[in-house]
Amino acid sequence: MYVNQRDYYVDSGGIRRKDFEVKQIIIEKRASYSEIASVFQKLNTKKYLLVHTSSAKRLPVWEYLLSLDIPRAEFCGFTPNPKYEDIKEGVALFK
Repeated sequence: MYVNQRDYYVDSGGIRRKDFEVKQIIIEKRASYSEIASVFQKLNTKKYLLVHTSSAKRLPVWEYLLSLDIPRAEFCGFTPNPKYEDIKEGVALFK
């Protein structure tokens, strides 16, 4: 099963179909990951799901994300073009 990310979202209740418009925040500047904390603050983020591959740990943003004082769940057990089962596993980690 293919899940179109534009049609669904994930929260602590599971995978849900969107019935609202989501305003996406795009940070485009080089090394702009330092703005992530302010985005989390604007969104009143209580916890976030960090979906990554093992190579992400070599990126400068990795240490920055680890330094944030916001609880997180990490998920890296997914396949390319994630299957529904992969998504369910990530949601379970986030709960």
